[in-house]
Amino acid sequence: MAGRVAALRRVLAARRPQVLVSFLTKNNLIAALATTGTGIRLVCSERNNPERQAAHPLWNLLLRLLYRRADAIVCQTDAVRRCFPASVRGKLVTIANPVPPPDVPRAAGDTRRLCAVGRLTPEGL
Repeated sequence: MAGRVAALRRVLAARRPQVLVSFLTKNNLIAALATTGTGIRLVCSERNNPERQAAHPLWNLLLRLLYRRADAIVCQTDAVRRCFPASVRGKLVTIANPVPPPDVPRAAGDTRRLCAVGRLTPEGL
């Protein structure tokens, strides 16, 4: 991970953006480390339910500390907001999926419904 942080810091130093927008938990952690001390604003987008991620306790501690570095943290649902520590709740913004689920007629007794397709891992379910 140190190599990725260093590589991102080099790109940021060369490009000098005003804001870095990061998606996904691991990338958010790398982005928070890479932008520390640079003056570059950071927006993290959490696309998972953190309660469903099987993460090492050290990883969770780093996230709790480094999400403080973010200027904003985007979540998809208000329910996910409760997963974040109080120290960052003021930075949370909910932006729901812009596409409503389709109204698909179902046969009587049919309870099957596909809600989402992504990585098909537990944190997305």
